[in-house]
Amino acid sequence: MATGGFEFSLAERLHYGAAFMLEHLTGYEEPKGFVRKLKARGARRITERVGADAPEVDPTTLPPVAEVGADITAEEFRREYMWKCRPVIIRGLARDWPCVQKWTPQFFYDQYASSEIALHDNEGLVSPDADQQFESETLGSYLQRLEKGRAGKYLKFSQFLYQHPELLNDLNLDLLHRMQGNLTKHADYQIFIGGEGCYTPMHCGLPGNLFIQVYGKKTWRLYPSRAYPAVDPPAARLFYFYSHVDPYDLDREAYPLFPLVDGYTVALDAGDLFWNPPFWWHCVTNDTDSIAIAYRFNSLRLALRCSRLLTVASFMATKPTIVHHALKLFFKGEKYHLTEKYSRRKAA
Repeated sequence: MATGGFEFSLAERLHYGAAFMLEHLTGYEEPKGFVRKLKARGARRITERVGADAPEVDPTTLPPVAEVGADITAEEFRREYMWKCRPVIIRGLARDWPCVQKWTPQFFYDQYASSEIALHDNEGLVSPDADQQFESETLGSYLQRLEKGRAGKYLKFSQFLYQHPELLNDLNLDLLHRMQGNLTKHADYQIFIGGEGCYTPMHCGLPGNLFIQVYGKKTWRLYPSRAYPAVDPPAARLFYFYSHVDPYDLDREAYPLFPLVDGYTVALDAGDLFWNPPFWWHCVTNDTDSIAIAYRFNSLRLALRCSRLLTVASFMATKPTIVHHALKLFFKGEKYHLTEKYSRRKAA
């Protein structure tokens, strides 16, 4: 995995991968069913192999992820980190960008208080019981509640920059495009504005993510894509994957393999850029009130390098179908991200 030395064997990954794909194909999630028994049998074999004395990893004290300075070139980044599917923080890369210099909750309240925003609770990304929910309000009313410490829903995966494209001038798009490279397609911009303590549970997805911390601080818990037997995502047939495993309050009975896997802590300050490769599992906490931008892009070649299993499963999504979205994206240039589009459709 990351640093601790434990690694699932190829046979163990294939065993779990076959069970996951069978579950994904059938949508069969009954707890006492054949697929669950198959997964449980695999987990027992792994725990028997490592033995009772196997060292456990404290998920709240993971080692820091790799860091480099802001002088790294786009070519070095692609060669050493992007195409090797290695996460990295580029400290201070965006420190002098206009967005970091001027974007604050007060800035957005002064400039965009009357603008409508979409707040959605994505399935699996709020709590185990939360379904896909969607509502709208003005940014001003949301920020007023945020200031009072009771904002409620978290403004995340938002398409707000498409409503106000002038804000893109505050990003160094030329540098982001050079970091993305010529072999990847169709960048997508999402903004996250939330209060201290806002939390997004464990999930991952197909796009690569250049994540810019604009204001405040965030902490990520990050795990390699090959940790999927320990993370044990349900076969939800969504265009992303999620898990109910909680590193801060671990249910050992439900996730017996999770204490074995190692990962990283990603601590972000304003001006940092973090590269999150496709299919790396992560959960995220706002340490303070926070504003951030996710610059996402798709590359089939890169996704396959990071996880063949999850790439194939992504293209089998039915809620909604990622293939239908991809065709519109490539041939019509449709920019809206699946998360918000799907939430609007569910609400309608």
